[in-house]
Formats: sequence, structure tokens, C-alpha cells
Amino acid sequence: MDFTREYFQKMYPKDGYIDGDFNAREHAAYLKGLFELMELEVKSVFDFGFGKGELLHQISRTFQPTRIEGVDVSQFAYDSLKKRAIARDWRLQVCNVHEVTGRRLSDLGLSNSVLQYIEDRHIEASVKRMAERVKFLYFHVPTSEDYKVLRKVLDFKDPYAIERPKTFYQDHMSKYFTIVAWGVLESKINGRKGTPFTDSFYRI
Repeated sequence: MDFTREYFQKMYPKDGYIDGDFNAREHAAYLKGLFELMELEVKSVFDFGFGKGELLHQISRTFQPTRIEGVDVSQFAYDSLKKRAIARDWRLQVCNVHEVTGRRLSDLGLSNSVLQYIEDRHIEASVKRMAERVKFLYFHVPTSEDYKVLRKVLDFKDPYAIERPKTFYQDHMSKYFTIVAWGVLESKINGRKGTPFTDSFYRI
């Protein structure tokens, strides 16, 4: 699917409340507090699906990393974000998550409401690629159970999303990541050794 101007105008209205967009500052503050508590430094960030770039903007302001990278399939999103002064030094490109190249490791990855737009045939490769490129991933994805609640409570519909049960995402993510806190996953490829998230109760 093409994430054109029409998509962003429909899904991000001026009076809209898209999680990770209108409250991006709070998400960044949460991560900052958690990582400071665990004595983890975040000097590099990789956003797998930056969209409007608001969450990445707030993460940048809060952590002040020395390197910021990101990809998105939308040429419109890329062009819009690159016009902003904040993104002048960011390394952004237009591509699919499973097509991300390079081996440079980032301390923190972002994947906020991205996987529901990726076709089944690319999910496995996309999840693996994220695990290969980051130590920790701030991850959120609405499941079919979540969409049912959103339709009932907020009358919110996403005609672009592929609705899948939570077990679908749990099965795929658990191959490459361990849940260590709310929204925070640790890569099984690059994590664990020396991790401060040692409490077995929270490692799922």
C-alpha cells in the first residue's frame, strides 16, 4: 500500500489522538526514566517506520543521541520530515523494514504501530532485521482485540491495517526478542549479556 498524503490526513487529523503522536513527549519521558533507572545509555536510535516523526523528535530531544537513523515506506513521510530542521542530521531513507541494510548497532529501536501494515510474508524478516540492528526495541502494535475495543469505545477504524490476533505477534516477536518492561523488548541477538533487566519474573 502507498502511504501518501491522503493516509496521513485521514489517520492523523488535527484533532486526532494517535498514541505515540499526540503524547510522544510522555512516551519519551517514560523511556528516559526507565533507562536511567537501569543505568543504560542511549547514544543511537533507529526508527523502523518514522511516519510523521513526532515520536522520533521527542526521543531525540529527550535522549540527545549522537546518531539517529530511520526508515519508512512512505515517500511523502520522508519528504515532509526532511523539510524540518530537527531532521537535518538524521539518516533517513525510504524502504521497507525487511529491506534495511547495514550492520551498525543502535542502542534503541522504535517500532510504534508499524507491523499491522506489513504483509504476512514480510513479518518474519522484518522482526529479525530489527533484532539484528538494535539492543532494545520500543514496540507497540494494535491487535485485532485492540481494534475491537477501539471501534466500540472510540469508533476508531483503520482501513489500512491488517488485523491479527495477539498470538500472531507474540509468536513472531518471541523468536527474536524478550519482553523486559512495558513496551520494551530486548534483542535475543544483541541483548542479554550484561543486561540490567535481570528479574526473571519480567522476562517473557
